[in-house]
Amino acid sequence: MERVEGFFEARCRELENQVKVLQYDNAELTVKSDELSERVTKLASRHSTRPQRGFNKPQRRPFVANK
Repeated sequence: MERVEGFFEARCRELENQVKVLQYDNAELTVKSDELSERVTKLASRHSTRPQRGFNKPQRRPFVANK
């Protein structure tokens, strides 16, 4: 009976360690997700750096073949 109890105790410790590792990984991912979310919000709310319509519009030039 002791072998069975020892087995379950060892298995329980392994699972507790695995839970701790997963909790740490989850905390890291949560922090990273918050940082990226803040960055996306910042980028989405800024104004476009493109010039206004008609400003610096490229002009078409007629094609002239070399003779």
